[in-house]
Amino acid sequence: MKFFTELKRRNIFKVASVYLLTTWLVLQIIAVISPSLNLPIMFGTIVTVVLIIGFPISCVIAWAFELTPEGMKFTKDVEEDESIRQETGQKLNASLMFIIALLISFIVYDKFFTFQINEKLDLTIAVLPFKDMSPGGTQQYFGDGIAEEILNSLTKISSLKVIARTSSFQFRNEKKDINQIGKQLGAQFILEGSIRKSEDKLRVTAQLIDATTQHHIWSETYDKKLTDVFVLQDQLTFAITQALKLNILKGDLQSSALAKSDNPEAYKLYLKSLPLFHQRTPSGIKDAEKLLEKAIELDHDFLLAKAQLYNLYARYNRYIRALNIEQQKNAELLIRDLLSSPEKFAEKSMAIGMWLSGEGYNVQSIEYFKHSVSEFPSSSELKFIYAYYANIYSHLSRNDIIEMHKSVLSKDPLNTSSRSNLMSLYQKENRLAEMREVIDKGRELQPQHIQSIRDEIFGLIAENNISSAFKIIKKSNDDNLKYYRNSLGSFFNEITFEQALKIGDDYLIAVELAKLVRDKGIQYQEVDFGHMDNLRTKSITLFSKSLLGDIKDVNSYVENEQHFVGFIEGVIPNLNNKLDYSIYAIYLNEKLKNSMDFESYNQTLIEHGYENCNGYPALVEKCFTYNILSGQYTAKEIVALMLKNKGVIILPINIAMLPLIETNYWYSTIANEPEFINLVKSALKN
Repeated sequence: MKFFTELKRRNIFKVASVYLLTTWLVLQIIAVISPSLNLPIMFGTIVTVVLIIGFPISCVIAWAFELTPEGMKFTKDVEEDESIRQETGQKLNASLMFIIALLISFIVYDKFFTFQINEKLDLTIAVLPFKDMSPGGTQQYFGDGIAEEILNSLTKISSLKVIARTSSFQFRNEKKDINQIGKQLGAQFILEGSIRKSEDKLRVTAQLIDATTQHHIWSETYDKKLTDVFVLQDQLTFAITQALKLNILKGDLQSSALAKSDNPEAYKLYLKSLPLFHQRTPSGIKDAEKLLEKAIELDHDFLLAKAQLYNLYARYNRYIRALNIEQQKNAELLIRDLLSSPEKFAEKSMAIGMWLSGEGYNVQSIEYFKHSVSEFPSSSELKFIYAYYANIYSHLSRNDIIEMHKSVLSKDPLNTSSRSNLMSLYQKENRLAEMREVIDKGRELQPQHIQSIRDEIFGLIAENNISSAFKIIKKSNDDNLKYYRNSLGSFFNEITFEQALKIGDDYLIAVELAKLVRDKGIQYQEVDFGHMDNLRTKSITLFSKSLLGDIKDVNSYVENEQHFVGFIEGVIPNLNNKLDYSIYAIYLNEKLKNSMDFESYNQTLIEHGYENCNGYPALVEKCFTYNILSGQYTAKEIVALMLKNKGVIILPINIAMLPLIETNYWYSTIANEPEFINLVKSALKN
């Protein structure tokens, strides 16, 4: 008890209180000013350690020494009648009250006069492409690159939801205010900025804005040399986390330099390739390919460029053609380098997953994508590819895949591919109300986007509102809707064979040719195709005959024409005539249907590029025979499913072929069912 009395007498408690409160105030001030002064995180650590060490020292000094009018003296040397401890205690009390007042003022200021995070909302940020303010305006690719790298670094923070590039970069040059952009992207915060590049000098200005209030939370200008660009990206990212009051260590956000390039020219070429790659157009893909090849030539260890080039090759067939021999060899070298590298990053995982699928290891591909998504949970593009491949090759339920696409769209709301896939899945599940919600959301966010219009057309067809679908197509002049316009036009406008030839759509020509032969009694050999080449004429004629139930010439055509050789061996080339895919589907079905069991038949369809029909309610032509052969449905059950789904139509070409539905090869197995006949009559009438 005497000890505590002595502590009180010597003002130890008051000294300790003043010291601790002052320490807390100093640390709060450092936390506020560090991002603005760009102080290293080590500065705050050093100050904290020094202050902690100083606490026991200050208590020891207060115990051992006493303040007197003559200065500091050892307590034992101060006589009781000479002591001014009481006056010192009063001064400490005053200091304590002053510091407490400062603390209260700081708390009030911080609470009511500075930016506060709404903890009830998810922290969601969108990074817009940085504007190019350079002389000549030739450095936009560089602004895109810096913004993308910041975005990639921010995705490492589990407590922060980052809107994907495919959505946020669509607002380049958009004259919309921050509030509108935030609403469309579902983002609480927007990061925007600009770059000015002159020779090897770089100036970057960035500002973080609250999208709801349009309040500027933080802004900063950085002047760096071009060689310091990766350091600059890390500094910017860390400053953003501090402005959002996230408890993040600076080292946790640093970019993975191993996958990148120390060669400025190679890195510049890589940055230039990104917007071209994301255009997803034939010219954009080709230009991006050249830039990435040059970047790798300048820096053979540039793994990020190698992964990007392989991912480009994986999409080549979709946008341009099959890879030539030289490209195939290059792709093999790229994947070999990626597989041998220990470095981990999302682009590499995408490349390896697609390579596994391309090699026929579809199950392993799905497992690899699944693991990669757990490793890079913030990569919405990786998650989308996983969902896309899982829908084709996995045994996951449609509901599971629906949830994947919903997750993708939460971070990438303007991802039209994911939205279309989600719409299609709802349609296949006959969840038409939810399908309509997805379509309407797409039209709200991107009313003029061609994919939003396509989705609206498909949705109306699925809802059996074909006339409204046709009205949308008729008033559109977009070339991308030519296929829809021709198919629906055939149904509504009674297009003649001669008109179909002028339009030039092979499906439409085949449909009108079948009508001509059926209704006019004309023989196929009598038909004049004009200047059309012989091979194309053959494929149109064969497909037209299949619409009338005649497939006897399909085998000889497929087995004798040179361009089918690789196809028969399991390689999917870019066939010259699009009807050849449909003809080959008939050939494959006839070859396999009597000799293979359900699972083998299904797997063979997949290997040849035909979508899995498993569980599909018999609404796609190629799935009719498949579903009957599988034993999954009887002919009557297929008709019942068609009736349940309000028709036999989900594609525009089905509408064009509707007058020929009773003789179509794919419908032949159920053509005599009374329910089917009634359904066809009803569809034709409506």
